[in-house]
Amino acid sequence: MLIKKLIMIFGIAISCFVLAQNQDDQAASDATAVNPNVAGQGYEAFLVDFNETGKGSKEEDLFNNNNWVLELNSSADFIINKQLTYAKNVVDKGGINNIGVRVNFPEYPNNSFATLTPPFPFIFELSQQDNSLGVVNNVGAIRRIIAKVAGRGFPYAILVDLQDINSKVTSYKIGQLNYYGWKEINWDNREILNDLSDREDFDLVSPIYPRILPSVKLNSIKFFRNGENQGGNFISYVGWIKMIYNKAVALEAIRNEFLNPDSEGFIEDEDVWKIQSERNDSLNITYDDLFENFKLTRRIQRSKVNAEGTAGTAPFPAPPGGNNDNANNEDNAGGGDGNNNDAGGGGN
Repeated sequence: MLIKKLIMIFGIAISCFVLAQNQDDQAASDATAVNPNVAGQGYEAFLVDFNETGKGSKEEDLFNNNNWVLELNSSADFIINKQLTYAKNVVDKGGINNIGVRVNFPEYPNNSFATLTPPFPFIFELSQQDNSLGVVNNVGAIRRIIAKVAGRGFPYAILVDLQDINSKVTSYKIGQLNYYGWKEINWDNREILNDLSDREDFDLVSPIYPRILPSVKLNSIKFFRNGENQGGNFISYVGWIKMIYNKAVALEAIRNEFLNPDSEGFIEDEDVWKIQSERNDSLNITYDDLFENFKLTRRIQRSKVNAEGTAGTAPFPAPPGGNNDNANNEDNAGGGDGNNNDAGGGGN
């Protein structure tokens, strides 16, 4: 009996030790996990949240989900396919807005893709005090790009194209859509340092005024179909896209230590030189101008489908012989190597 009690006590002691060890391991894992907005672990910002687009000011309302344009690449852009390719706002049962896409890929065995773009490009703000819709400011190295996407089992890929202040566009392959339901898929920068504890959380020190800080904006979202896969109708939904990144310049530290507006020696550069104001005037872009341009673009887009912007009675006859005539190999979006404009790559 004594031996049985000793064995039982020993077993309980071992179990408690294992449980405590597991809790310590979990705590250590949580401590080393990516924690955005903590030095050395990156900063987090939304590129676009489709539940919020169109809810803000007049300017943001122009980016309503129903106003986004979905177009096929040139070799796949037959009339019958473009009539069945469009995007619109979709509300789930939880009341959350998402952007839904329907693409009708040609049946011929060539690579093809559809590009989802806002009604007009997002604008880099010259002052760049805060992030704005579609734009993330003060970006050094990109650590991760994450997208919340609903898949429907299609063997296609989704890519995110980002544009920097030098107009360079880089494509990042976020993942495959051959799953069912909502999923957070991401591209990871495998070349970035994992341990930044021995350095600051910014990548470079560069002039702040009057230059524009290194920034990126969402250029487009691509849905790529490899020619080996079957064409036809494809649907998907996107909830949001965000990124984790290193800051290019430690603005907070600079402003607090050297550019403190309350200090006696403070000088507001813009008040003296007006350089950013001059650049703003030279751009000569107002949201009223953008809205007029948007309405013109939308009229052209509507003429390709019908008055509702969805597939219905075809306004134009289908091309003779179906939609496979004159197919060629000019668009190979999936063969990118990560360089500029390679839609299949994972650029750094």
